[in-house]
Amino acid sequence: MPSTSAPMLTVIIPTRNRIDFVEQAIQSIRTQCATNWRIILVDDGSDTPVSEQLSADILANIQILRNDTSCGVSCARNQGAEAADSEWILFLDDDDWLDHSFIRAASDAVTIYGPSMDFMWPQRSNYYMSKREIVPATVRDVQIKKGQGTEEAFAHAIDVSCTGMLFKRASFLQAGGFDPTLRVSEDRDLVFRLLSQGYSCRSLAEPRLIFRIHDGERLSTHQSRETQANSDMLVIARFDLFFRQHPMLANRFIGRVGKRLWREGYATDAIKLMKLQLEIEPSDLKSRKRLWIWMFLSLFKTKLYEARNIAEDTNI
Repeated sequence: MPSTSAPMLTVIIPTRNRIDFVEQAIQSIRTQCATNWRIILVDDGSDTPVSEQLSADILANIQILRNDTSCGVSCARNQGAEAADSEWILFLDDDDWLDHSFIRAASDAVTIYGPSMDFMWPQRSNYYMSKREIVPATVRDVQIKKGQGTEEAFAHAIDVSCTGMLFKRASFLQAGGFDPTLRVSEDRDLVFRLLSQGYSCRSLAEPRLIFRIHDGERLSTHQSRETQANSDMLVIARFDLFFRQHPMLANRFIGRVGKRLWREGYATDAIKLMKLQLEIEPSDLKSRKRLWIWMFLSLFKTKLYEARNIAEDTNI
């Protein structure tokens, strides 16, 4: 039976067509050294319902929400949050799992910090599936209370991901949850929205999430480069004022997005982002250097393309 001395946590697991992964995620909860948990499994349009693929023992006492047609990971997470009845909720992607002491440590954190916090995130280790190797990752120390914190704290807040994150359910719902129109970048969108609205957060010294790195898509990735690019550009546009208030955060996030867009061939958008970053922080020499190089290379590619077309048209 669940413990009555520790705060109850509802673990929300969205899943779709990854039965082996989700079984391991569920088992990592069932084998916890604490019992104060519930599981809501959101089957987001799996070709064969999860309820028909997993045994009754594995699914015992799990609340299953089933979407016949996938509505996307953001929508699925929101459905789980709305169905939960605990004060705190924990999101877990179906391809990740929890260290055996995760819920006990998370419950301790909720008891100690919960009254003054709206969301918290754990340490994590990366599991490289191809190598079968687990490597601890660095999660920086962050504490932001009601919009007040160091610029370093705001900058490191972009390193979080939804999986393994703890949210005060009332705060999550009040802020609107994940944006269901975003198939990717929904975690950054939510974190920026919470921080810009004055919610409080912190990183935790423990517990630890095991984050699986594999060749397949994550729930929050998309094969379409255009979808990823459009989502990132939308998030940046939404939080323009917030970024201007926190230039160190802007530098990290806009720089990261800009480099990805440049690598994937979206030169115009990448250059646009470097210009935006220099508006926010004119003294940023790294962004200025990157802008000059990208503009030169973009111009060179354009001239080369034009020369090639002329050669083809004139049969040179």
